[in-house]
Amino acid sequence: MSRFHYILDPGHGMMTHGKRSPVTDDGRQLLEYEFNQEIAGRLSELLTAHSIRHSITITNPREHADDLQFRAGYTKALTDVLDDVIFVSIHGNAGPGNQFNDQFTGVETFANEKGEEIAEIFQKHIVRRTKLRNRGVKDGRWIYVLRNANCPAVLTENGFFNGADFEMMMTDEFRIEVAKAHYEAIREIEKKIK
Repeated sequence: MSRFHYILDPGHGMMTHGKRSPVTDDGRQLLEYEFNQEIAGRLSELLTAHSIRHSITITNPREHADDLQFRAGYTKALTDVLDDVIFVSIHGNAGPGNQFNDQFTGVETFANEKGEEIAEIFQKHIVRRTKLRNRGVKDGRWIYVLRNANCPAVLTENGFFNGADFEMMMTDEFRIEVAKAHYEAIREIEKKIK
């Protein structure tokens, strides 16, 4: 049994404004909620296979997925009964504007004050697995789900869907690597964090 209980949060829902790539000339588009849900699902399978305790805030993107208060409330409810919770929100990133821009690329991890140490671990593994530009660990205390988490909390941004990373992010191979990176980070946290 794992030392911690991990709350996996596949960020955003179907109706969250702007969380989608531009449409390509051949009609393809990345919908961020689908990307996030797929990675969270793959990560959940890995955690289940290795008996690591976890739950997912949103399993149905049509229900509560755009409700930040629901996500924060879910986390608070668990931390009220468990004292070993870690919150992990999974995202794709976007630069400003609604056009593709190859200058947007890389991965970054945001953290609340309690999550700074684990954010470094997630960032290291995601960079290693994806080989994308390391944009670093950043203060995420302004982000609603991190600000309202009363436990260590991180938010990972796994490539820019309106930038140079779009083609990679559309592939199963990339999504598998991102899920594995999160899993490897959690395995390291299990061994190192007290």
